[in-house]
Amino acid sequence: MHNVELTIVICNFNKKAFLQGCLDSIFSSTLNSDSCSVIVVDNASTDGSVDMIKTEYTNRVRLISMPKNTGGAGGFSHGIEAAMQTQTDFIALLDNDILLDSSTLLTLLNYLKDKPEVGVVGAKICVMDKPNTLQELGSFIDWKSFNVSTPLKGYLDTETLPEIVECDYVPACCFITRRTVVEKVGSFDKRHFIYWDDMDWCTRVKAAGFAVHAMRDARVLHKMGAVNTSNTFSNYYFERNRILYFIKHSSLETFNRFCRKFVSQLQQQCFFAHRKGLSNNVISTLLGMIDIVAGQLFEQPKHILDKQDVEPLAALKVEEHDSVCVILCDDVLTNKRVINAILHSSTLLVYVVAHGPSDIQVVDERLRFLDQKAQSTALTVHIVPHIIETKLSASNKGEFAIDGFLNICQVDSLAELQRDYTNYQQFFGSILRPVFERQLLNAYERYHAERWA
Repeated sequence: MHNVELTIVICNFNKKAFLQGCLDSIFSSTLNSDSCSVIVVDNASTDGSVDMIKTEYTNRVRLISMPKNTGGAGGFSHGIEAAMQTQTDFIALLDNDILLDSSTLLTLLNYLKDKPEVGVVGAKICVMDKPNTLQELGSFIDWKSFNVSTPLKGYLDTETLPEIVECDYVPACCFITRRTVVEKVGSFDKRHFIYWDDMDWCTRVKAAGFAVHAMRDARVLHKMGAVNTSNTFSNYYFERNRILYFIKHSSLETFNRFCRKFVSQLQQQCFFAHRKGLSNNVISTLLGMIDIVAGQLFEQPKHILDKQDVEPLAALKVEEHDSVCVILCDDVLTNKRVINAILHSSTLLVYVVAHGPSDIQVVDERLRFLDQKAQSTALTVHIVPHIIETKLSASNKGEFAIDGFLNICQVDSLAELQRDYTNYQQFFGSILRPVFERQLLNAYERYHAERWA
């Protein structure tokens, strides 16, 4: 393969049709085909992806066939390493289920050429099935909640969006970086397998003195594969690698705060998972924590469990009603999640009451916006930040409270629920919390002593 200016790396696993669309969008882009090359790292697909590449993209795609599934982290890492064996100046990473606007790659490439201080630039990512809706435009690490923050997610794609977002990371869904950046910080950490790998890598890039930017005027459409609802794959790898990320990038003082926050969240998850009959999600989180403590990373398929088949909104008995009145809280994302859950799980008309400015940006013909509660609606739901902390008056008897985790309780039973949680909190805090926090700190200390080479 001749030396080129830009090498494009795509990681693929069993998405033949989407991969074909992605490749076609690359080859129809405004980027000069003589100035770029394409590498597809296939993670042992069984859907005919390899034969399709060999048949339809002969001499246009370099195929690296892995003997087993190495995940997104492993696939991108192998692709980056292959690109670095050439003399390419820039490397692009793309998910297999994206479609590029014709000018996207050239726009990103020219931006990097003009901005030597920028180490990585990512595209604006819009939802393939809703092209005017953002998935991401620059994302951040929230060091208060110890999680990711995508502040523009769900916003409409308009000219009011910022042209450039200086951020903590851009997803490997679509970004371009420099050869000199990879020479300085290395490739993706294969131990992640999937999730938090691009956050980890961009954090290393920023620590090396480079900026990370996202561009409004470079767009891709992303299929946004739905989180698997039949098993705990997403939950296990996301939570396991969230712990790994904060072990790697926190001071000891900060990691102590992470431990307290993580275990508190785990405490709530355990309580409500048992109440809702959804224990396997929490079990997978615990298995992820145990694997971190044991230094057992990469792919762990035995810790992916089947999810229990439970309807999250069953307590509302929506089938007994033809409409619901929803009273919004102050948190936009919580409002949006609850309203979407109601719309997706029922055919109800939804009357929405906001006590102040509301920017939920949910578009559905069944939504009706009101200034006050609909008196004729038998089913009333109050969206609250978290159900164990909310207080609703006796006048709300017979109504429901629901939070962003889809925890539901009838207002009449809130006091009893909160007493039960207080009792559970005392048990958990005295017996389980010190064990979990100590184990996490042991993992932190061992990582920084050994670097888990």
